[in-house]
Amino acid sequence: MRPGLSRGQGRLSSYDEHVALELIRPRLFDRKPMSNAPNPFADRENFAPPPRTTRSPMAIVGVILGVMFLAFVCLAAVVGTGVYKHARPTPVASLPPRNTDLQEEFADYKASVESAFESGPSIDSLEIENTLLAAIDRARRGETVSVNVPMFIEAVMRSPYAEGMDFGDQLVLRNTLSIYPPEMYASDHEAILAVRADPENDKLATADVLLYSTDDPATSLRIYLVRTGRGWEHYDVLDLENGLRTSDEYASYFASDDDSGMLDSAEVIEMVEEATSEYYDGDADKAFTILRRAENQEVEAASRLSAKLQVAYGWMNLDEYGEAERVLLSIEDPDACWGIWPTLAICRTYMDDYEQA
Repeated sequence: MRPGLSRGQGRLSSYDEHVALELIRPRLFDRKPMSNAPNPFADRENFAPPPRTTRSPMAIVGVILGVMFLAFVCLAAVVGTGVYKHARPTPVASLPPRNTDLQEEFADYKASVESAFESGPSIDSLEIENTLLAAIDRARRGETVSVNVPMFIEAVMRSPYAEGMDFGDQLVLRNTLSIYPPEMYASDHEAILAVRADPENDKLATADVLLYSTDDPATSLRIYLVRTGRGWEHYDVLDLENGLRTSDEYASYFASDDDSGMLDSAEVIEMVEEATSEYYDGDADKAFTILRRAENQEVEAASRLSAKLQVAYGWMNLDEYGEAERVLLSIEDPDACWGIWPTLAICRTYMDDYEQA
């Protein structure tokens, strides 16, 4: 009980309670709002709760899957671009249009030979000459001479034998080059006949080179070079004896059907070497059988002339010059392969047919 009040005085009468409520009612229910913003609950007649969502759980899952799919597409695009650049990297320089007229190439090389013997080699760049001499020397010692891979891949794709190569073939080609790069030609001796800078592109050049030895026929090469930040590098080689570029051989191999059973020139050379080995081991009959089988093999388009020439060399190794002549005369277009006529002349010389030689 509060001090100063008796037990009877502790409660208010009903009249006093009513008066007290009337005095405090304005303070409880007529307060001014704390903010001037409209009260959304003031208009009770027009008030309606927010509409319920009509989206089902499956729709939400669909949205999430759609976002995931778009993210996957973006990721695949990035990865795909990276794989494409790996398979076909950007070359240092644009390649000029491919010259498919071998007779023009032969004429240019012949002019280089004549000029070199009459007035000395025509060298536009000593740097390129020194680069080639060093590369051939390394190849002669069995060392790997690096080819400019982006330019070589571009040369392969521009080869007339590249028809049918798809992206998968390009990717396999790129990976193959990292394991089995093209080999630089080498012999006992070499002569740089001419080095020509490209008049339209200072990053490109060609060199005419003659390789020779006392035991083997000479090899006439046109080497294609590109200038990079590391200096001059070769990216393709035309073997005029075979009428074939290195890029053509690779294009023919990768564009052919894997199940076709066709051989390339390297496989024919292996058969020729096997026949030569058997012959000098005393089994001439087996050697002859291997060479005839090599002659009748289905060979890829780019390697057919070269394969015939290699088989002819094989018969010459066995001192069978009549057989070599027969193979050479079976070639339908001997002018397409520079080595055919000189080889035929050698055969006839050994057969004592000097007039025909």
